Amino acid sequence: MRPQDMMTFEEARNRAYELLGDVRDLLTAEFEPGIVPTGLATAAAAEALRHISAAEDALDRTGLG
Repeated sequence: MRPQDMMTFEEARNRAYELLGDVRDLLTAEFEPGIVPTGLATAAAAEALRHISAAEDALDRTGLG
C-alpha cells in the first residue's frame, strides 16, 4: 500500500463518527408492529446506545491537541 492511499487520522475519525451515527440510527429506528424489542433486548439496545455515546466522546477527545 502506498502512503498516499492510506487514510489520515482525521479521515478515519470522521468515518468512525459516521458509522456510529449509522448504528445509532439503526438502534433507534421505527420497527414494524409486533416486532418491537422488549425486555432484555430493550435494555441491551439502551446499553449499546450508551456505548456509542461513550465512543463518540472518546473520538472528541482524540481531536484535542
